[in-house]
Amino acid sequence: MVKTADHKTVAGVGQTIRYNFAVTNTGNITIRNAQIEDRDFTGTGKLSAITCPADISTLAPGATVDCTATYVTTAADVTAGAISNSAVVAGDPPFGGGRIPSDPSTAVVTLKPGPSGLAFTGASVETPIGIALILLLGGAALFTITRRRRRA
Repeated sequence: MVKTADHKTVAGVGQTIRYNFAVTNTGNITIRNAQIEDRDFTGTGKLSAITCPADISTLAPGATVDCTATYVTTAADVTAGAISNSAVVAGDPPFGGGRIPSDPSTAVVTLKPGPSGLAFTGASVETPIGIALILLLGGAALFTITRRRRRA
């Protein structure tokens, strides 16, 4: 089995990662009761159920079935910086003798912080507004004084 993720890197919280499980019987006997076992998942959220378009309970030699699962990134995942996810597939040979597991396959996705807000330019809005108010009040006071002098 080969496990891959649709992205090597994602940015931020709430991003969906789609995992693909390519299950191939590379042997020369039919495998029965094949099941994918997800192991060593380091994400902090919940991985979806693994879905397969075809039944993998019986896998003939050379047959391949692609299965998928999805995961939505969390803030804790972004803080951790990466998500690692390993899986194996195991099945029973027709002659008995115990389950035959595949080698583990791991997909790693790097997480980067999402885009931040607007850049800080260093300018403060309070100072220009304060100056404008002082000038406006000063102008109104001068206007009032000038009008009173003309009337008198």
